[in-house]
Amino acid sequence: EIPEKTITALIGPSGCGKSTLGRVLSGLIPHAIAAQVTGQVHVAGLDLQQHTIPEIAQKAGMVFQRPAAQLFHLRAEDEVSFGPRNLGLDEAEIQQRTEWALESTGLQALRDKKPAELSGGQKQCLAIAAALAMRPQVLVLDEPTASLDVPNTHRVIEMLAHLRDTYQISVILIEHRLAEAAQFVERVIMLEEGRIVADGHPEAVFAD
Repeated sequence: EIPEKTITALIGPSGCGKSTLGRVLSGLIPHAIAAQVTGQVHVAGLDLQQHTIPEIAQKAGMVFQRPAAQLFHLRAEDEVSFGPRNLGLDEAEIQQRTEWALESTGLQALRDKKPAELSGGQKQCLAIAAALAMRPQVLVLDEPTASLDVPNTHRVIEMLAHLRDTYQISVILIEHRLAEAAQFVERVIMLEEGRIVADGHPEAVFAD
């Protein structure tokens, strides 16, 4: 159980189940990726097995390790407005959500840029903005800093802390590079072979 308005780091060795859990939390498993599922998963009041991916995306947004794989429009603004437009919202609501997501991620000045022209950190922020435009209560990020240098890593982590503090969005951060993120994280959950082996405040977990 993860409380609201927190940043929780999900850590562990490769193959321990971190990314699988992220895909479960976003509804990709089992709705887009076939899997045998036991038990129940609830996110923001939704039983994820009983709802569609578009419904879940309005509660839980997923951002993958390589943002370029998520970006396919010719303008950054179009990338952000794509999700709300697919929901069939009216144009005023689409524009309001797009403006909010661009502002929240500091991308207003880059709205007309091609995603391919953006830096690695800017691409990651754009992928986050696209997820934010769906107005989720939870953001799940699968190693968002894996391909970033230290300045861009700081940019992304600080932006996630801003989203938590300003908009009360819960963040689940699947991450290997925790040196930069540790100061913003309230809780660390360590997995090994699909099971929780440590769960607590970063100082307590890393001291063990």
